[in-house]
Amino acid sequence: MHQARLEHVRGYTWHPMLRLKFGILAEFGWEDDVRANIDSIGWRFLLQSPPTHVYPQAVIEFLASISYSETPSMVLGLPSTKMVTYFMGGMYRTTTLDEFNMSIGFVQPEDVLTRDYQEAICARPTTLTVGEMWEELIGAHTLPTLLKGSALPPALRICHKLLAGTIHERKESQGKVTLPNLFVLYCMSQRCRCNPNYFFLKALKDFGSRLVGAILMAPLITPLAEKWGCSGREELTSSLRPETINGSVLVSMGMLLRQGSRLILHPSLDITLDLRDIVAMQDLPTPPEFQQQQQQQQQQQQYTEDFAGINRNIYDLRQQFNQMSLRQEQMSLRQDVFDTRLETFGQYQEGIRQDLATFRQEYLNEIQDQAEFRRHMYRKFPSYGSSPDSSPPS
Repeated sequence: MHQARLEHVRGYTWHPMLRLKFGILAEFGWEDDVRANIDSIGWRFLLQSPPTHVYPQAVIEFLASISYSETPSMVLGLPSTKMVTYFMGGMYRTTTLDEFNMSIGFVQPEDVLTRDYQEAICARPTTLTVGEMWEELIGAHTLPTLLKGSALPPALRICHKLLAGTIHERKESQGKVTLPNLFVLYCMSQRCRCNPNYFFLKALKDFGSRLVGAILMAPLITPLAEKWGCSGREELTSSLRPETINGSVLVSMGMLLRQGSRLILHPSLDITLDLRDIVAMQDLPTPPEFQQQQQQQQQQQQYTEDFAGINRNIYDLRQQFNQMSLRQEQMSLRQDVFDTRLETFGQYQEGIRQDLATFRQEYLNEIQDQAEFRRHMYRKFPSYGSSPDSSPPS
């Protein structure tokens, strides 16, 4: 399985990550909101400059082998154990989720020790539907065809673009907002911590299911590769250096317009507010094509949940099989120990038999020597002994 995924990932292309250019954001009053959004979920690495060198072979091995497991605690009230396993530096590495997140910069060490981190960090809340999360983001229920990045407030649109260009390539971030990205944007709007494993590992899992793709997050793996002493360091070429969300990108996103040599705010940002007011009208009938799309999305979601349940069952069966294999190996080792002890006992028993036979022979030899001595003494001294005819015992 690891080798198959390894060959699959080797076919991916490499593209630069996205980074923010705060000068243009400050000019239009978006910098503070963008910084607050990113800082609220704890992903401060998005605000920092990534390394200028990568370890290509380590990145490929990492993407082809990473897996995540969660074991419920046996003690009531204690959190479950979350572990991340990946291949790097010639062997498999297994660390806790917190250690993994700190290693790649998603979470700071000082954050992990805080109470609000332990209480607020979570996976996607199952109590909220997609529509309810959208309602928190734009202030109204929305129709399926309006689930676009362009419906978001400006600061969240920029954050969505950044998220879509951090892990794997998406050609158009103003299209449909994926569920992992929607959850992260929801956490930003609510100013709550966001568990990076849901976004990061979900994106990495997609590498194994897509036929083609692009790798952008190579610099994120650099700290891990240096931690485990990987070789093959390469400096980032000019074509792979982080790209910035600058004025040209904001124009392509439909947020700004070029007016000669100046950039001005795109008027569609105001139109979006009017559109939200229209969608919020409860008496607005839902067109049949929207109903059909809703049913298709519900069916697709049900299929996804069923498939996830099947995957969990397969994973549980694999775990049980691995446990049975481990127990069988332990029983085999115990049998080997028992056979060794049995063989040793047989050798010990054989040694006792030999010692007993030797002692008996020596005893008989001693008796014969005494008898021979008595005969010799009787012949030399006839008066020796109680009876001349006494014979030595046999």
